[in-house]
Amino acid sequence: MSNPADKPRPFSRSISASGIELTPKQQSDQDLLDQSGMGGLFFTIGAAALTIVEPLIWQKPLVAVVFLSLMGVLMLIRLYLYFTLPAMTGFVLPKLYYTSVLGNAAVWGVYAAWIVSLPHELSTGGVIVFALSAGAASGGSVSTAMDLRLTRALLMCYHLPLIIFLLWNFPNPQLLTLGLLLILYWVYLYLLSNKQHQAYWNVVNTTEKLRKQTQELAEARNEALKANQIRAAFLAHISHEIRAPINGIIGMAGDLVVSPLDDGQRDQVNVILQSGKLALGLINDVMDFSDINHDAVLIGQVDVDLLDVGNDTINVLEPAVRPRGNRIELIDKLQGKTWVKVDRLRLQQLLINLLANANKFTLNGRIQLHMYYMPGSRPEQDLIRFEVHDEGPLITAAQQKQLLEAYQQTGRSDPSSRGAGLGLAICSRLIKLLGGRLGIKSDLQHGSCFWFEIPLVPGVPVAKVSPALYKTDNHRPALVLVVEDNLMSQKVVMAYLNKLQYPFVNAESGQQAFDACIQRRPTHILMDCGLPDISGMEVTRRIRKMEQEQTLPPCIIIAVTAYGAGNIVDECFAAGMNDHLPKPVTLRTLQGMLDKWG
Repeated sequence: MSNPADKPRPFSRSISASGIELTPKQQSDQDLLDQSGMGGLFFTIGAAALTIVEPLIWQKPLVAVVFLSLMGVLMLIRLYLYFTLPAMTGFVLPKLYYTSVLGNAAVWGVYAAWIVSLPHELSTGGVIVFALSAGAASGGSVSTAMDLRLTRALLMCYHLPLIIFLLWNFPNPQLLTLGLLLILYWVYLYLLSNKQHQAYWNVVNTTEKLRKQTQELAEARNEALKANQIRAAFLAHISHEIRAPINGIIGMAGDLVVSPLDDGQRDQVNVILQSGKLALGLINDVMDFSDINHDAVLIGQVDVDLLDVGNDTINVLEPAVRPRGNRIELIDKLQGKTWVKVDRLRLQQLLINLLANANKFTLNGRIQLHMYYMPGSRPEQDLIRFEVHDEGPLITAAQQKQLLEAYQQTGRSDPSSRGAGLGLAICSRLIKLLGGRLGIKSDLQHGSCFWFEIPLVPGVPVAKVSPALYKTDNHRPALVLVVEDNLMSQKVVMAYLNKLQYPFVNAESGQQAFDACIQRRPTHILMDCGLPDISGMEVTRRIRKMEQEQTLPPCIIIAVTAYGAGNIVDECFAAGMNDHLPKPVTLRTLQGMLDKWG
């Protein structure tokens, strides 16, 4: 395959399209070749036209043929170099090119002086063609102003022979006048070329500075991206390490609180449990806020049923709502537009945040989640609107403005349930990422309403996979493989499995998990994603590949993830996992998950 740089050069080219960085010298030589490469052709055509229309020249045809032949040879040299020098790479013009350019000009200047020196006056047509050709040849020299020495030499070659002849015949007033006018024209072109030279190099130098600055900015951007990746990896690791002991505290405290205790002990355990949950909530909020502010959140689109999302969200929050005497209602006003394309994880995160927020502000009351279809003037302007109504105290206009800022709280909620004040700030930023907007309404009679709207992208109904399709064979006893590298989290899950009377084995690394899957053939796997040697996603891919190669029935793989773990849930499903169980794992959530896929 030929290289594009080897193809003939077009008459007009753009160096910027090459994508190759040129030095200023290479750039000027490239521009000089573009501007003057075809000049020899026009000079030769002009001389030939003058020779044809002027009968006086044919009195000495041999001289005319010699001049035209010289110009033709020099023209061919220029054209050859013009078309053969690489069009898209940097180069330095050879001396042969300068020789051909100056030779063309010198031959033309001597030829013009010889024509004027002929003993008879030129015809009217000859004078017109001579003036046009001489003017075009002289004026064209300014196009080489990027190399000022070449321009000055060209002007000398064009004009000096003719000026010498005209001034030599100074007794002739007409020739003397023509010589003086030619000198003035030469001075004008000389000054004009100086200005063109200065303007050209100002542009080249400015472009070079901008190129260097762009390169420096690109390098700085790459360094910033590297630093951001390191920061994200560090935060993910620290988040995992911090969440693990907190999950252990919550799990053990949750186990203790339902054990036989006296009232004082139960109060103490409840304090531990609530403190752990508060600490975990703060960590989740800070991590989410950090990810969004550093553009570490990617928004995906999958086909989802909004009613399923709403019901799943209510089920998740039910354990937190019941102790406060509240109930959550889902109000469907979607007019059948239930299937949409949206980032399910982010949408559910928004709804959980807003409903949990409403639960904090409501006691023994009703919380409503309204879903509306809002048609626009055109189909692409259709919206889905979500409203979360609570029966809490009034939020003033001033407080509403503050609520959407980070670290701001109204002070109307129970002090024991307060967080970092990041929940609504996270919601506001996530909604912007989804292309929507967030608002608040509040009055004394009806409580408060937090609403947001996002564009409606119609989805395609997807057949739901029933967990019954994955239920274990009755002839094979169920076995749960717990893959967890943190000892505390491992003990919590195993304690729950003991209570639920599920047989289990454990693995502390990805390799141990894969080996156990081969040797013990578990029916269910609780897969931690942040393993020390191989990620949970990679272990899952290997297990699925092994099952296909050996035509084994697929086991149920449930990702155990930290809430707010960004796109890790999407990666888990892409790797072949069946479901995900957010941390902290509780007895109720674990039982529900195993019942779902049991």
